[in-house]
Amino acid sequence: TCQNTAITTCTDNDNFCPTNCNSNNDNDCTASCGNGVIEGNEVCDDGDTSSGDGCSSGCTVESGYSCTTANPSVCTQQTQSWNNGIVSWWKLDSNSQDSVGSNDGTVNGATLKTSGCKSGQCYTFDGVNDDISVPDSSSLDITGAHTLAIWVYPTANGQSFRSAIFGKSRDTNCCGPAYGLRQGSDNTIDYDTATTPHSSSTSLDSGTTISINTWTHIVATYDGSEKKIYINGGLIASSSFSSPIVQTTAPLFLGTLDTSQSPDNRRYQGHLDEAILWNRALNSTEVSNLYNSF
Repeated sequence: TCQNTAITTCTDNDNFCPTNCNSNNDNDCTASCGNGVIEGNEVCDDGDTSSGDGCSSGCTVESGYSCTTANPSVCTQQTQSWNNGIVSWWKLDSNSQDSVGSNDGTVNGATLKTSGCKSGQCYTFDGVNDDISVPDSSSLDITGAHTLAIWVYPTANGQSFRSAIFGKSRDTNCCGPAYGLRQGSDNTIDYDTATTPHSSSTSLDSGTTISINTWTHIVATYDGSEKKIYINGGLIASSSFSSPIVQTTAPLFLGTLDTSQSPDNRRYQGHLDEAILWNRALNSTEVSNLYNSF
C-alpha cells in the first residue's frame, strides 16, 4: 500500500519547499518579496508588496523611512529635526539680527519689549508706521519649497487690506507678498504666494480665527505641490499649489509688506517673536515639535 506523506521539514536538495519554509532555511525555496521574511537580495519585507509604507514592492527601503531586519520588517518614517534647513532666524532678542544666516534686519520704529514675550525679548508694532525690513538676498529669493513660522500677539483686529505679519514683497513698488502671512480683518490668517511681480497673490485662508491679546504660533509650509497652515502645532488648512514663486529684489518685512503705500492700511499691530524661514517644508511632526519647543 502506497501512502503520500506530507513533507514539513525544511531540508536542502530534496526538491521540495514546504509552506513553512523559505530560501533562508531551504535551498529548494525561491525568495519571495511580500512573504514577511527577508530573503536573497531583499533589504526589507513587511509582508506585503505595497509601496508607500516604507518597504517598497521590490522589498527595498523607501526614501525617508527606516526598516528593522525583523521578520516581518517594521518600517517607520524618519523625522528630520525641525531646525534643519533654516535660512534665517530672527529671534528678536534685543535686535533684529539673523541668528543663523546673514539676513540682518533694520528696526524702523518698532519698540523692543523686554517682558511678556514668548521667548526672551520681542518687538511691538504700532500698526501705523512700524516695521522691520530685511534687504533682498539670494537666500530669500525662494521659488519652491519653504516654511514660515512666527509667534504673534495681535493687540487689534487685522486691517481692511489685511495686516502683513511676515513675508517678502512681490514688487518693490506695491503691496502684495511673494510669500507671506497676513492677518485678516476677521482675524483669520492668510498664507499668500505670487507667481509674477504684478499678479494677485494666491491666498490660503486659515478659516480659523486667532485671538487678540494672546500668543499664537503660526506655521505655513509649501512642498512644491501643496500649501498648509498650522496654528499652535495643528494643521488647520491646506490647498494645492504647484507654480514657482516669483523672485524679486524687494525686501522681506516683519509688520508690513512695503513702505510705499500712504496711508498704509496693511500694517500689523501687536507683538512678534521668533520669526523663522526654512528652504524646505516641515512635516507635521516637526511643526508640532517646533511649537512645543517654546
